[in-house]
Amino acid sequence: MSKKKKKLKAKDISRSRKTRRAGKKAKSVASPKPSYNKEYNGVLTRAQDFLDKGKNDEALEEVDQLLTPEIREADLMAFIFASRISAFANANLKNYNQAAETALQALKLDNNLLDFYYILTFSYLAMEEYSLAEVYANKFFELASEQSQDWTSPHMMAETRTKTHLVYNFLGIALREQERFNEAGQAYEKSYKANSNYSPAYVNHAKLLHGMGDDSGACSVLDLAAENGIEAEEINMLRNAYEPKPGVSVCMIVKNEEKMLDRCLSSVKGFADEIIVVDTGSTDSTVQIAESHGAKVYHHEWEDDFSKARNQSLQYAAKEWIFILDADEELNIDDFSLLQELTEQKKYDLVSINVYNVGPEGTVISSFLPSIRMFRRETGAHYHGSVHNQLKFDEEKYRVVRANVRLKHYGYGLDPESMKRKVARSKALLKKQIAEEPDNYFAHFNLAQLYRGESTHPDADQCKKIIEHASVVVENADPYKNGQRHLHLMSLHQLATAYFYLDDYDKAIEVCKKAIEYKSDFLDPIITLGHIYSRKRDLEEARSWFMKYLDALEKFDESEETDQIILLNLRSKHIAYYGLALISEYEGKPGEASSWFRKCLEEDPDYLDARFRSGRIEYNQGNTQDALNHLKTEVRVKPDNWAAYYIIGEIYTRMKQYDSAEEAYLMALKNCEDDPNLLYSLARLYFDTNRPEEAMKFLDMIREK
Repeated sequence: MSKKKKKLKAKDISRSRKTRRAGKKAKSVASPKPSYNKEYNGVLTRAQDFLDKGKNDEALEEVDQLLTPEIREADLMAFIFASRISAFANANLKNYNQAAETALQALKLDNNLLDFYYILTFSYLAMEEYSLAEVYANKFFELASEQSQDWTSPHMMAETRTKTHLVYNFLGIALREQERFNEAGQAYEKSYKANSNYSPAYVNHAKLLHGMGDDSGACSVLDLAAENGIEAEEINMLRNAYEPKPGVSVCMIVKNEEKMLDRCLSSVKGFADEIIVVDTGSTDSTVQIAESHGAKVYHHEWEDDFSKARNQSLQYAAKEWIFILDADEELNIDDFSLLQELTEQKKYDLVSINVYNVGPEGTVISSFLPSIRMFRRETGAHYHGSVHNQLKFDEEKYRVVRANVRLKHYGYGLDPESMKRKVARSKALLKKQIAEEPDNYFAHFNLAQLYRGESTHPDADQCKKIIEHASVVVENADPYKNGQRHLHLMSLHQLATAYFYLDDYDKAIEVCKKAIEYKSDFLDPIITLGHIYSRKRDLEEARSWFMKYLDALEKFDESEETDQIILLNLRSKHIAYYGLALISEYEGKPGEASSWFRKCLEEDPDYLDARFRSGRIEYNQGNTQDALNHLKTEVRVKPDNWAAYYIIGEIYTRMKQYDSAEEAYLMALKNCEDDPNLLYSLARLYFDTNRPEEAMKFLDMIREK
C-alpha cells in the first residue's frame, strides 16, 4: 500500500500528452489528458497505470484524493477523469452500484461523456437491471452517432466510440433476458458487424438462435465467424453441436399386419423422424395402428410385386436417410446411438446391418443375414424383383459400411397355417418371375430356398427341386463378383442339403468343400461336413469338422461379415457339441460323451435327446443323483419320453423307493406298452412288493408278445 498522500489543490489540467491504452475487465478505454498541474497529472497517470495492470484497489486509493468538491469546482476535467478511473475500478471489483453511482454523478456534470454510458450499461447488466442496461446502451449509441471524429474533443474520452461492438453485445444480452429475442439477435448482429473479430457476439447470437429452435440459422452465424478468421474452440464446439442432424425416413410396406405392427413401430420410436407406410389393401386394424404411431399412410393397390410397392414407399420419403423395415421386424433400441452416428458421418452412403431370423420360440436365432437397410436418399437406391427384392445402386460411386446394428426378423416364426400361406404366395410369385425371366438366378435361389425350408427333412421330390434351381444359380452366379458371390455360395450349400437327404454323401461333400474353398469361414458347409461324415460313420473326419466349426465360430464376428449370406448356423454350437458327444458315445467313451452333452445342454437345455442321453450315461456310470436330475428335467419338458421314465423307475428300484419306481414305470407304460424290459421291470417290482397277481399279469403280457 502506498504512503498516504497529501491532499491536492485544484489546478488546471494540461491536454498535451497522448492517451494511454485501454484498461482491462470492464474495458477502460482512455487515459487522462495531462493536467497543467504536474501533481494532478501524476496522480491520474499513476491511477490509470494501476487500472491497466488490474490493480483496482490501488487505482481507487490514488484517485480518491481528486474526488473532492474542491477539485470538482476548481478543475472539472481532473475530477471527471478521476471519476472515470473510479467507475472502471469499481466495476472491475464488482462494486457495480458504486460504479453506476459514480458514472451518474459524472454525467450530471457533463451528459455527453461516452465512457460513463458505457460503464452504466455494463454495471446495470451485471446487476441484472436489464431495462436500465438497455436505456444506457441506447444513450451510448445516440451520443456516439452525434459526435464528430474529433478525438481531442473534451467530451470524447479517447477511444470509447470504437468499442460500440461491446455495447451492442451488452444490449443483446439485456434484450435476450427480457425475452425480446428478435431484437436481441439484431443487436448481436450489429456487434459483430461493428467488429468482425469479436467472437462473443457470434457465440451469443448462435446460442440465441439455437434456443429459438433455429439451428440452421445458428450454424450460419458460426460459419460467418469462421469465414472471418475466428478459430475459437467454442465456435467449433457449437458448430458441431448445432449442425442439424440428418433425418431418417423409415419406409415400410404392409398388408394385414395388426399382430406384429405395434411391436415393430414401437421399436423405432426415438429413431425415426418420419414413418412412411404404403398399405396394399389391409382389411384389419393395420392402418389405425400405423397412424397411432404417427405414420404417414399411403394406399396403393397390390400388384404382386414387392419391389414396386417398396419403391412407392421410397418416393414419399423426405429425409436424408432411408431405413427399410418390415412389419415382422424389430430394431434393437440399444443401437440407436450407433445409427445416429452413422447418419452424421460423411464417408459412407449405405449401411449394412445384422438381421437375425428368429424361430417360433421368439428368442432362438434360426439364421443370420447381413443386409443393407439404410441408405442416403440421394443415392437413388431402389428395388428390383417381384419377390425377395434386391437393392440396386451405383456400387462404384457409393460406399457401403458394415455396422453392428441388430434387427430381429420374426417372419419365420409364424404359426403353421400363416407360414403355409406365406410360402405359397412366394412360390407363386417366384414361379411367375422365372417364367418371365428364365435366367434370373436370384429368383431360382429364392425358390430353392423355399423348397429347402418346407421341411426339416426334405423328401426326394423336394430335394430334386432344390437341385434343379440351385444348379441354375451355381452355373450363372460368379463367386468372385459382388452381388453374385453370396448367391453362388449359398446355392452350393443348398445342393449339399439336397444331396445329404438323398444319401448321396460324396456329392454333398464335394459341394461343401467347394463352398469352403471360396469362403474358408463359411459356417454352414463346415458343420454340414460334420453331419455327413457322421452318417458315413467316418468318426474321425466327423470329429475334425465339428471341431473346425467350433474354431471358425469362435473367430467369426458377424459385424465384420461382408458377404450377404444367410447363415443358418450362426448359433449352432450346441449342435456341434451334440455331434461330438454322439461320436464319443459310439466310440465307447462315456466320460467324454458326458462332457460334450453337458456343453450342449449349457447352450440349449432342451436340445433333442441330449439330456436323456446324458442321464442314461450318468446312470450307467452309477452317478444316480446326476442321472435322476437329468431325467426328471427331461420328462418335465418331454413327457412322452417313456425311456426316460423307465430309467427313473430303475433308479428308484435300486434305491428301494418302490412307490416312486412304480409311478415312473406306469408313466413309461402310457407311452410304450410293448417293451419287454419295461414289462419285466414292472413284474419284478410287484414280486418284490408281494403283489404276485399283478406281477403275473405283466409276465403274461410278455409271453403274449
